Amino acid sequence: MFLLACTARPTGQRPPDADTGSPTDSGGPDGGSPDSGSPGDGSPDGGAWPPLRDLDIGLQAARHNPLAALVTVRAVEPVQVSATAWEGGRAVATATATAEPAGRSELALVGLHADTRYWIEVQAELPDGSTRQRRLPFTTPSLPANLRPPTVQIAEIEPAGLTVYSNGSGPFQPGDAMLAGVDGRGEVAWVYTSDQALPERDVSFDRQPDGALTVVTGEYLRTIDLAGRTLTELRAVDTELPGFHHAAWRLPEGWAVLSWEEQTLTTPAGADQLVVGDVVAELDDSGAVLSRWSTFDHLDTSRFPNVLSTNPSLLDDRGLDWTHANALLPSADGQGWLLSLRSQSWILQFDRSSGDLDWVLGQDGDFSLSGGTWFDAQHGPEREDDGSIWVFDNRTTRLAGDDQSRVVHYDLDQAGRTATERESLPLGVSVDHLGDVDLLDDGHLLVCVGAISSKTTMHGTAELRELDPTTGEQLWVIELPEESFSAERVPLP
Repeated sequence: MFLLACTARPTGQRPPDADTGSPTDSGGPDGGSPDSGSPGDGSPDGGAWPPLRDLDIGLQAARHNPLAALVTVRAVEPVQVSATAWEGGRAVATATATAEPAGRSELALVGLHADTRYWIEVQAELPDGSTRQRRLPFTTPSLPANLRPPTVQIAEIEPAGLTVYSNGSGPFQPGDAMLAGVDGRGEVAWVYTSDQALPERDVSFDRQPDGALTVVTGEYLRTIDLAGRTLTELRAVDTELPGFHHAAWRLPEGWAVLSWEEQTLTTPAGADQLVVGDVVAELDDSGAVLSRWSTFDHLDTSRFPNVLSTNPSLLDDRGLDWTHANALLPSADGQGWLLSLRSQSWILQFDRSSGDLDWVLGQDGDFSLSGGTWFDAQHGPEREDDGSIWVFDNRTTRLAGDDQSRVVHYDLDQAGRTATERESLPLGVSVDHLGDVDLLDDGHLLVCVGAISSKTTMHGTAELRELDPTTGEQLWVIELPEESFSAERVPLP
């Protein structure tokens, strides 16, 4: 599962495919005793490491996240083990685990930078009460070739944790970074790489309530941890669906995912044409469909509100992009789904059990707008606990003059079917496609300005912005050299 080829092997460390023996090296990173003291900046100059009694310790880079160091421990008795990554005398990542008898424990050190030499200190509390330490050098590899470093534009604050974002739209080759993450200083400290060739299409992800990330490609769904290790996986070929797109959620009984289907409809021009609609499917872990909700069954099939609904679909360019779902999230009570339909400029909610539409939000929907303006060709709705909703409002079909993309916040009176615009934060740029908004724990907004148009290249750039929602002030801005579908703030362990 793991590739040591991603990093240089520490001097004297056993080969990664060896099953027995303890790694050896000379001296400690501070030039003193290898089993005492704190790591510093020096180089090893002492004698051989004494082995940790009854322990087998390995060190290697994670397969899908080569910026994560994996410490593996096997023991003949229960042992408490901790691992710390040191850089320049500073601890930058820690992890703990219990090594069970005849078992294998794995500790992941996450948040490391590329092309950097670290000392990994492993400390074991042995059954007799004694404590032993081992220190091993670990050098991270360069960033994947398709991942260009971002640029810090504004740094009024230094956010904690990682800001993870989707990296371009492919095509992806094995070893390419599909997702990346920056720390508060704007340096890449996390990647998730592809293990197979994937066509040109946005790779999306969502942070689940338990902290895992769900990765969505057309070919598979995965939940992963921050070391990039696969926790669960479902492949499209194991289902009756044509593929996956844009969003998925891990459920106790399986998955909820966006897919699609096609029908022939009469367009406003009076012609019968193939159109692509969206499906929300709930699946068990084997891929069997537990429930299926289709836009063709619940929406007005004569409604083609704008040019987006008659453009060729990205999922099948033979058909028209009639609905183009781009987000799925649970309703407040967990009994329904909120679905964002870009080509309809609608956000709707429906009941999971009955499939009935609860409401449609947007122009010509179920809510009257008592103040402000409706969103258009939107992305990334975010629901607040008070029932209000944030939306990344691309305004794609309304972009003219000074009419810029924005982030907008609506109060919803669901009983009275009234919506009121609470905040409207112009972004200062026109974002034709992509985009995302997330409400952070401290009340700030994380906005992924997904595709800033370029006059010189086919694809644009993107920005990650942390905003004060009451003033719109930009507190932290990172420029990305590739377009990005979405971003999430993820705490480090």
